[in-house]
Amino acid sequence: MLDVRDNSEWNAGRVPGAVHVPAANVAAQAPKRLPKGRPVVVACRTGSRSKSATRLLREQGIEAYSLSGGLAAWESAGGRVAGKGNKPGMIA
Repeated sequence: MLDVRDNSEWNAGRVPGAVHVPAANVAAQAPKRLPKGRPVVVACRTGSRSKSATRLLREQGIEAYSLSGGLAAWESAGGRVAGKGNKPGMIA
């Protein structure tokens, strides 16, 4: 999973194991930080930034999908959210 939220949102809570690249840096940084040859789910809080980031990644030949409803939907569905020190976090 690629989390494209801002640093403050990421610090409040994130999906364990996600890669963090703020939306403004996706085109330049994400292709270098993502596993090669594997699909990636792109997430933000509600889904709007992830849609734009998904489009940019697809233009670069990366198989990318936007998480419908964003991390707010993930959290509502019972998805795990971790904060600093792997303590429980929250989606901001």
